[in-house]
Amino acid sequence: MTSGCLAAWRATVRARETCILLEVKGAELRRLGEAHPDVEFNVLLKVSERLRNDNEQILALHLKDADGASRAKDEFLAMLGHELRNPLGAISAAIHVLDAESNPGDDTARLRQIITHQTGHLSRLVEDLGTLAHTEGGTLTLQKAPTDIGVLLEDVAVSLQPEADARDVAIQVTAPAGLPLVDVDAVRLREVMFNLISNALRYSPAGQAITVDAAIDDRTISIQVRDRGPGIPAIDLPHIFERFHKGASSTGSGLGLTIAHNLVAAHGGTLRAESGEGEGTAMTVVIPLTRD
Repeated sequence: MTSGCLAAWRATVRARETCILLEVKGAELRRLGEAHPDVEFNVLLKVSERLRNDNEQILALHLKDADGASRAKDEFLAMLGHELRNPLGAISAAIHVLDAESNPGDDTARLRQIITHQTGHLSRLVEDLGTLAHTEGGTLTLQKAPTDIGVLLEDVAVSLQPEADARDVAIQVTAPAGLPLVDVDAVRLREVMFNLISNALRYSPAGQAITVDAAIDDRTISIQVRDRGPGIPAIDLPHIFERFHKGASSTGSGLGLTIAHNLVAAHGGTLRAESGEGEGTAMTVVIPLTRD
């Protein structure tokens, strides 16, 4: 090819949706393309390869930024939880001293009760933030030990009984006789079940019952918490395990189900939800079985 011939050829590269179109101008180049069909292929290949490399570099930069932002978020949550524990501890200690030195029926009793209740709520929120940071930051360490799941479920039900009584809702726990010990982190699994049962209580109508049923097979243990509440709208159901997700009828911090989901996943298990509007909700924990 001579330089004179090259001067007469024109080629335009244009983007069309997800591909690159090489538009050839000039009769000489068109005839050359017909005689040598691999020429156009090689040109396109070089263009596509260069664009692919550029896109990979751009994607890598975006992923790096996203990863850095995620780490910064997890570190902030952990720091926030740590920093809030000290003032909350001081407030709790001070209110206990006031309770001990005051008469139960004096004018400040109701105010002290409000402070105690709200401090407890804030303390639980701080604990949730810390747990969320650990589970999503990959820093959570499980302390597994052989655990009687039936006893664990009964303990959680007993701890929530005052709230259930106040709402006129029964908590019915059923576990098969002779249930073997299961190798789990009892503290974390108790946290999961507390979140699921307290969430069911929040939406259960008065006079109804929440059922907590454990079942076992050769490979897994499953625990289902079912309520008879209004159910979860179909538009919200795919998002209920996302952090801070709050549907139209949601209350609370929006962290409980996210934390429960993450803690079950840390055990190698799954947490799934089944619900329909007006049909109640069933939350099922499935954990791989390790016998003692």
